[in-house]
Amino acid sequence: MLLGTFFTRPRVHWTGEEGGFRWMVVPHRLLDVWGRWDTLYYVDIAQRGYPASYAEGGWVFHAAFFPLYPALIRGLSELLGGIHVFYVGIVLSQILLALAVFFFDKLVRLDHSESFAELAVVCLLAYPGSHFLSCVYPESLALLLGVLALYCVRTQRWGLGALACGLCVLARPNGWLVCLPALYELCRGDDGRLRLSPRVLWLLVPTGAVMLLFLLHWETYGDPLYFVHVQQGWGTTHFTFPLLALLSTNRPLDHNLVALAALLLVVYGVVRRVRPSYLLLGGTNLLLPLCTGSTKGVLRYMGSNFPLFILLARLLEPRPWLRRCLLVIGLTGLAVYSYRWSVGLWPN
Repeated sequence: MLLGTFFTRPRVHWTGEEGGFRWMVVPHRLLDVWGRWDTLYYVDIAQRGYPASYAEGGWVFHAAFFPLYPALIRGLSELLGGIHVFYVGIVLSQILLALAVFFFDKLVRLDHSESFAELAVVCLLAYPGSHFLSCVYPESLALLLGVLALYCVRTQRWGLGALACGLCVLARPNGWLVCLPALYELCRGDDGRLRLSPRVLWLLVPTGAVMLLFLLHWETYGDPLYFVHVQQGWGTTHFTFPLLALLSTNRPLDHNLVALAALLLVVYGVVRRVRPSYLLLGGTNLLLPLCTGSTKGVLRYMGSNFPLFILLARLLEPRPWLRRCLLVIGLTGLAVYSYRWSVGLWPN
């Protein structure tokens, strides 16, 4: 990423330039690389809140970005004496990523060995889009909350699991999907059979979070679903058969290949009879963005779709040669995407 700052593209709308160095957020080469594109929205929301509707009309695109991550960096900034929210975001993302890896490892060990859990962690961190997990984006937050929700539900910490589900709703547009595997685990008995249980009432917590989100947008924009309707500004509100996105040519080929690989992993999980809650979360987290008819954002979204890395580890465990090949490919791709990110090329 640091190398890319020496070759930034003039066509990108940098916020400042000095001595040939173009920056997006702060004029510090080593720090500025942690923020690009959507980072500006999150930083602005953290500093000023959600802007009101424009008098001249037009979409308020800030509304598409969910409130939990900017609220966290603003709150920590206040607690630390007013440190710039961008600097807080850099540190916070690294802490959230470390916690996510820790609980991901604990979650995988509920079903597998220590070595398998380590392999799943390696698959996660060597994913070519994993640089999003360290940047000032809510990806590491989404990863942590998703892992924590399933870990707590599976270890019978119902209240903490429900709270994590509720926070997921406020972190990302697809955060509510974690409620689906949580519901499965809450209804799953010790014998593996599904039956309705009073434990499902814990899901009233994420339901309340949804109501709070609706209230925020109703109070701000007079439309409780404004965060959905604002997507019209990007032309992503139409829904199509998800597999058609794999044939789309409106994104670079690598986006389609990543989406196809994720789909094949889900199919592999179905064939191998992997835990249904993992398949439910991994599959819906893949199919929902593909329903827009485009693979836009798939590199970023798959980084927090942690069941895919459990499936990948399952595939690689008995195949050392394939493990080494994919590790080289993954780390090479991560280097390329990190460079493109810092140069200012569109990363999604």
